[in-house]
Amino acid sequence: MSMLEMLCRDTLLYNYKTYILKFLPAQKRIYSERNRCGVAAVTVILSSSPFVTKTMVGPARPQFVLFGSSIVQLGFSNGGWGAILSDIYARKADILLRGYYGWNSRRALQVLDQVFPKDAPIQPSLVIVYFGGNDSMGPHPSGLGPHVPLPEYVENMRRIATHLKSLSCATRIIFLSTPPVDEARINQGTSEIFSELVRTNELCQKYSDACINLCHDLGVKAVDLFTAIQKRDDWKNACFTSSYI
Repeated sequence: MSMLEMLCRDTLLYNYKTYILKFLPAQKRIYSERNRCGVAAVTVILSSSPFVTKTMVGPARPQFVLFGSSIVQLGFSNGGWGAILSDIYARKADILLRGYYGWNSRRALQVLDQVFPKDAPIQPSLVIVYFGGNDSMGPHPSGLGPHVPLPEYVENMRRIATHLKSLSCATRIIFLSTPPVDEARINQGTSEIFSELVRTNELCQKYSDACINLCHDLGVKAVDLFTAIQKRDDWKNACFTSSYI
């Protein structure tokens, strides 16, 4: 760090400390800001309140669990959405990753009790669930593959939501619907093993709509990824990794 950057950092700390001590009550004397030189975030902690300390260091820290397939597993890669959540809630919550590349809702049900045991001493404060992208792939002629028929998918997601609701009255749930795909790029990159798998936006939208409708019926919050992603003009370039995820 250069002398200029150190000076900016120290000046920033002093100014914020003076402001916070003068104007803010003790229980609110926590402030985070990025300094003017664009260096790493500077956090000023001025409160010795037992409540603040306990919340930051645990074991009372809330747990946010991300449960799903590849979009969840890769959520901490390349500055993904899981990494962003961890950054935002770095001092406030523990972000737990339970992502499984290639899984569908059928497979998720098989481990639901293990991932979310009802007798766990601490239940998650928030669970974000994503399954549907693999379920929505067309059936493979061999009978194998990740495809799950739409009615079964809806029932599986219903059972997942019901189980999560039973964990605690304080547990909040968010479902992510099936996002769109770049059909042209997927067809170009398909391997011989998966050459007969069908993945289209028509199928993705059906599973996305089914998820959104189910959440509406159950009173569960949902994010319509299929619609949200396509609001960007450059979504085909900006919203996918090299694996088209």
